[in-house]
Amino acid sequence: MSASVPNDHDGEREKLVEAAKLLSIQKEVGFSFEDFDGVTLKQLVDQERSDRAKKREWEQKEGNKDGGDHRVPLS
Repeated sequence: MSASVPNDHDGEREKLVEAAKLLSIQKEVGFSFEDFDGVTLKQLVDQERSDRAKKREWEQKEGNKDGGDHRVPLS
């Protein structure tokens, strides 16, 4: 990752670092991608964001069934 990412974007930078690690692991085990790495990283971050939103929605719905609060905060 580039060190030029502004400090006020630390959360976004962390997500990109995590996505880069995931991409590296996927390449090591033989996944192949036709897109450039930057495009793939953005897609991985977008998918993670979507998955977290779906998980939060499910947890809120499930938490309402038993009256508990099972929400997980998103960073």
